Amino acid sequence: MKRLDYGVLVLLVLLCLILQSTLLATFSPWGLIPDLILIYVVSTALIRGSNEGALWGFFAGLGLDLISSGFLGLHCLLKMVLGFFIGLVEEKIFKDNLLLPVLVLFAATLVHELLFLLFAASYKQLEVRFLPALSTIILPLSLYNALLSPFFYAKLLSWYRGRSRYGGEGRGI
Repeated sequence: MKRLDYGVLVLLVLLCLILQSTLLATFSPWGLIPDLILIYVVSTALIRGSNEGALWGFFAGLGLDLISSGFLGLHCLLKMVLGFFIGLVEEKIFKDNLLLPVLVLFAATLVHELLFLLFAASYKQLEVRFLPALSTIILPLSLYNALLSPFFYAKLLSWYRGRSRYGGEGRGI
């Protein structure tokens, strides 16, 4: 990819951060704010593989850490690790299947939120009751993220395909 392409992706991450922390935080149905950064990282990992999944997970998670008032580095670490492990299946999947990002993002959100609560509770940042959190926050958020994922994934896949086809890049998608 060209340098300009990475600039566009950085702008996309910034747009996701701004939307997630402002507009979507204000108009959140049932108090749930979709994790656009996680949707972006999972989509990128499924499309481009573990290296880019981990890279974008690190930088997008760091951006989320910098604008949130939580434990610095936790989003960064979790999203980087999830991006890496999800990206390991990139070469083995059919990328046009829009059910795949739905299922993967549902599972990724479950894992991400449970690990986030586990780390936050272990560092005494918040007191957690796991069962109520699972039923009232984590499962609905996983469903919400999963339902948004095919739209985001399809647009990102189309953009990457346009870049690799006309950008002279050797690696196909």
